[in-house]
Amino acid sequence: MTWGGAGAAILPLLLLAACAAPEGGREPPPPEPPPYPVEIEGADPSLLLEARRELRSFQQHGRRSADAADAAAVLEGRLRSDGYAHARVAFEILPEKLRFRVQRGPRTYLHSLEFEGARTFGRDEFAHLFVFPGSGPLGAGQPVFVRSQVEAAAAELEAFYLLRGYYRVVVRVDRVAWNGDRTEADVTIAVDEGIRYEIARIEFEGIEPLDLGLVGYPYQARLPVQAAAGLRRKLLEEGYQRCHIDGSAEVDDRTGACVLRFKVDRGPMVRIGDVTFQGNDRTRTRFLRRRVALPEGEVLTQQLLDEATTQLYRTGLFQLVRPRLSEAGPEVADVLFDLKESLARAVDLEIGYGSYELLRGAVRLTDRNFLGRGRTFTAEISGSLRGGGADLGLRDPYLLGERNALELETGYLFRQEPSFDLQSFHASLLVKREISRIWSAHGGYSFRDEEATNVKVPIDEEAEGFIRTAGLVFGVTRDTRDSSFLPTKGTLVSAAVLWSSPALGADLDFFELDAGMAQFFRLRPGTVFGISGRFRARRILDDRTDLPIQQRYFLGGATTVRSFYEDELGPLDGGEPRGGLTALEASAELRQRLRGELYGALFFDYGTLDTEGFSVQGMPGFAIGVGARYYLPVGPIRFDVAYNPGDLFAANARWAFHLAFGFSF
Repeated sequence: MTWGGAGAAILPLLLLAACAAPEGGREPPPPEPPPYPVEIEGADPSLLLEARRELRSFQQHGRRSADAADAAAVLEGRLRSDGYAHARVAFEILPEKLRFRVQRGPRTYLHSLEFEGARTFGRDEFAHLFVFPGSGPLGAGQPVFVRSQVEAAAAELEAFYLLRGYYRVVVRVDRVAWNGDRTEADVTIAVDEGIRYEIARIEFEGIEPLDLGLVGYPYQARLPVQAAAGLRRKLLEEGYQRCHIDGSAEVDDRTGACVLRFKVDRGPMVRIGDVTFQGNDRTRTRFLRRRVALPEGEVLTQQLLDEATTQLYRTGLFQLVRPRLSEAGPEVADVLFDLKESLARAVDLEIGYGSYELLRGAVRLTDRNFLGRGRTFTAEISGSLRGGGADLGLRDPYLLGERNALELETGYLFRQEPSFDLQSFHASLLVKREISRIWSAHGGYSFRDEEATNVKVPIDEEAEGFIRTAGLVFGVTRDTRDSSFLPTKGTLVSAAVLWSSPALGADLDFFELDAGMAQFFRLRPGTVFGISGRFRARRILDDRTDLPIQQRYFLGGATTVRSFYEDELGPLDGGEPRGGLTALEASAELRQRLRGELYGALFFDYGTLDTEGFSVQGMPGFAIGVGARYYLPVGPIRFDVAYNPGDLFAANARWAFHLAFGFSF
């Protein structure tokens, strides 16, 4: 790089297109000319990057003057968009280089904005169209004057008038006045409103007059087409699938009165013939027929056709659903649905790391069109250095009617807990009901057969071997979060109860309540504050004084009170965690974007564990910490460092470190 007078810089043109490989029988392109230096005076050399496409074209096409002129225009436009309203860029093609000379001039700010001729509407009704970005780091300063922005706002004001019936309105930037040193601009917008046009009457040919609700409505150029579309929709709803409509308008520029005229060929009322499907390679036709309510012989209204299309889309099995009609008689039409199936089968491989489980992974098979009937089948095998398991699931959203889903799940788990080793066989049969967009409920039967071995705390003899819990479950959920993976605002509230009883096949008789809440606040872009709380308790309903260790709650770890490692918070027995029948926990966390998808966090956790059911008299545990999160499309990778200012319980140190996947709440 060499520097000349007025801060000029000569930059080599590095933006060369790659030479294309010659195709068979075609002459190879001529070699690229050597790089041609570019010099800019009066501006930073980095400004040339704005015109890299034009400069590349200049190099590749024989250094044409038109390409240099295009580059100068781009540079000038960039300067003016930054508020240098008087910027000028000239160029000169010399034998040894291309030179740009920039006269930037002063930066100009918008001082005032006046409107001439705007009589019908008050300025406060359209002022929002003329809000421009402020200058300064936080955008709080006086806005710079960019003529293109002002002209775009004037065009929006013209559209504002047009939609209100001012069919001949013209809005333009009329005058720009500068102060003495050209640093401030006073802009005048001229508005020629004209008269207001409105619909005086509507005339029909071919059908009886209809009330379209448009008389007295403001007229604008697209209204005849929109009204014809609305009229056609009305006829389609009545079953006239072969109707044809021509619409026109007559405008009186003296009075502003407009007459809409529609020539209608209604055609016969069409009834449903045969219903067929094309493109359903995996999906059974019988399943599809049950999804569409198009009984043969019924009048084919647009509502029926739209509802059938919606039902097919709602299955989630198709990328495209396109209904087509074909004549099957003077008043009969066959309906053919052209379908394009989505990819229904997927195999997911997962690998991760947890502060307790260490290395872990899973393989999951999902088929969202199991046996061609729109059911979802899942099979998963998972494992870690602490254990492993397998799960099978089947979800049927159709058997029990709309908004209800029947879910069957079963599986096996082996896991090394801090105080014991767990083996578990589980199964459940649940009905899930979508009450509304944010409310859902579930209920059904749940079964678990669990065994604790290598127990490090005393255990009753009768608690040895497999212990069965079985009973009825019911729960409700309210979810207003904007995302289930990376929430920034909204609330998640859930509550569930379980009654395990020998009358339902269980060895244990107890009642359980599990209720939780999480709420998120977006304080500003990139900053989220979240709070959460959870209460779990079991009430023994027979003469037992406690539950087996595999049926007790534990706290501490990467997802609860983070100043403890797994299960370290709570009452001890012989120095080992023994769990409890009531667990209460709460967290608060502030997440701040640092750069890109990297976030930092400050958090506070609280938890207490009580050996009695529905009692919160246990000793509390606390965590104060910082962390980092790197956001991925399916959730964050998380590293947390936490300090314990209170009781250590089973922990050996006041500091804990956690590397995990997903949020703690």
